[in-house]
Amino acid sequence: MAEGFLLERMTWPQAQAAFKRTSFAVFPLGSTEQHGPHLPLGTDFLVAEELARRIGKRANVIVTPTLPIGYAQYHAVFPGTLSLTEETLMHVLVETCTNLLRYGMTHVLFVNGHGGNMTALR
Repeated sequence: MAEGFLLERMTWPQAQAAFKRTSFAVFPLGSTEQHGPHLPLGTDFLVAEELARRIGKRANVIVTPTLPIGYAQYHAVFPGTLSLTEETLMHVLVETCTNLLRYGMTHVLFVNGHGGNMTALR
């Protein structure tokens, strides 16, 4: 299997085999927004992505592609900030989990790198 656990690197037959092998998926998400003038805009999702990949590799479970845009409207004054509404973010999370359920996932671990996403996650 391509990289064993990263869904975005699998072919559909590899994904089918992975979904038969495990019922657990890890879903990294974060935000694209400022972290002062010294850190990249992707800090939140990059950290969540790396943690999720480490979990996936160690536990041999599926890791979904990272959702790099969360709720960060309050950072909109900083150029480069991308934000969804909390409602849109909630719908994206629910619809993605609905897809994962279709493939047999019974457990999804969200690895969240951004506090602003917590309302939608709840």
